[in-house]
Amino acid sequence: SAARRKMDDKAKPRWSLGTMEEWGRRICVLQDSLEPKVRRGCLIVFAGDHGCALPVEQGGEACSAFPSVVTPSIAKALAHGSAAGSVLARTTGMEVQVVDVGIACDVDVAGLIRDKSMMGTNNFTTGPAMSMEQMDFALQAGMRAVDRAGDVQAIALGELGIGNTTTAAAIVSAFSGSDPQQTCGKGTGLDPEGVRKKVDIVRRAIAANAEVVDGHKQVVDKQEQDPQKVKLSALRVLSSLGGLELAAIAGAIFRAHEKKIAVLVDGFISSAAALAAVHADPDVSQAIFLATRSAEIGHQIAVEAIRARSSDPPPPPVLDMQLALGEGTGAVLAYPILQGAA
Repeated sequence: SAARRKMDDKAKPRWSLGTMEEWGRRICVLQDSLEPKVRRGCLIVFAGDHGCALPVEQGGEACSAFPSVVTPSIAKALAHGSAAGSVLARTTGMEVQVVDVGIACDVDVAGLIRDKSMMGTNNFTTGPAMSMEQMDFALQAGMRAVDRAGDVQAIALGELGIGNTTTAAAIVSAFSGSDPQQTCGKGTGLDPEGVRKKVDIVRRAIAANAEVVDGHKQVVDKQEQDPQKVKLSALRVLSSLGGLELAAIAGAIFRAHEKKIAVLVDGFISSAAALAAVHADPDVSQAIFLATRSAEIGHQIAVEAIRARSSDPPPPPVLDMQLALGEGTGAVLAYPILQGAA
């Protein structure tokens, strides 16, 4: 391609800049320009709670080492600018947007945008995490966030929500066909017994939503040609097993692709959402830049599954620092690399 030739014509050995060269090619193709620009970027963090994280006596599975009340406190810190994601965004020159798409209580704090249709998802071991209408609202919330970001050339996508590594593991297992034992890690600090419990929760969630999961597998296996049928099938999986913040990330990816904005995808949870997005529409992969390799064991499976489903497979993550925080921290740290690639 012209972008590849331009890279090869620079005063350096071919491929000596490694993945940065492929990022350079991708940003040229995305912006349809041999002189791409990445002048403005925005970190968008979506926050939502999960029914599976509730205590058992409240109808949940107590899947996390931390209670759900942690979600709003971290969302407040992000909005105030004191949490890691917002601090790192400032150091790299990115703007910050924090969006409540499903925190289980109302959080009234300056800088936190409320855009939700439900207070956390349902317990997905007994049925769908959310209805298609609720999932679609979260999807649209993600699109609205990208629109609010204005004239940016890159967005870094992050998330926040107690229990969302359990949800992400279910999504990755459903779309990749991997056993939950391969996708469930320690999350925010589970001990081995906690991880075993998480595996059981994910297995039960997939079993409870088996009709939807198996239906999408059939759509993929028979190589369905109708893009609307493919998209609907993938989004049914997302509504059955996903989180509101994962749906919002998927929506943000759809909108960014439409607007030719580069998407810096963070670690395991953001990658699970990106996997749902490329299953719905393989072409959105053109906008995806995988930022960081997560410490979660299921992340490599998620990355491989994204690449396998993509029409333009993104290269593997550029950073590997054993990050496990979320909040878009890895995506923000990769922003200067994208600027250098452009």
